Amino acid sequence: MDLGKFDVKRNANKGAKCYLKSPADGKTELPVFFNVLGRDSDTYRKFFREAQMQMMNDKVAGKNTEKSFEESELEDVAFLAHLITGWGETEDGKDTSTILIDDKKLKCDYDNIIKVLTQYTWIREQINSFVWNRANFLGN
Repeated sequence: MDLGKFDVKRNANKGAKCYLKSPADGKTELPVFFNVLGRDSDTYRKFFREAQMQMMNDKVAGKNTEKSFEESELEDVAFLAHLITGWGETEDGKDTSTILIDDKKLKCDYDNIIKVLTQYTWIREQINSFVWNRANFLGN
């Protein structure tokens, strides 16, 4: 068996398209997608390693490392935002590079990603689940 076909790191670095599902039923696929890197990507591992080092350094320095729910949530949003490399909608078989929120087309940039992930927790949860599922980064 060629284990190379299970190279999730290579594919996690390339990223995959995560189509959102309706929060109403959790099943109906929406024509909205986020391009995301996986948990085996170099980007994920870099940010995770940096967060762990900061926490260890803070403990060694005697700093209080306990965080409020709000602080943890903000960190999670920022962490996940670094894994999003693009977004869009599929219209008539073609992909756009914007998403529509409140009748406004939003380009994918860090500030907009933070706003969307903060405001729409169901989107954040779906993307987080997608990132953690290695099967999404095995390709076809």
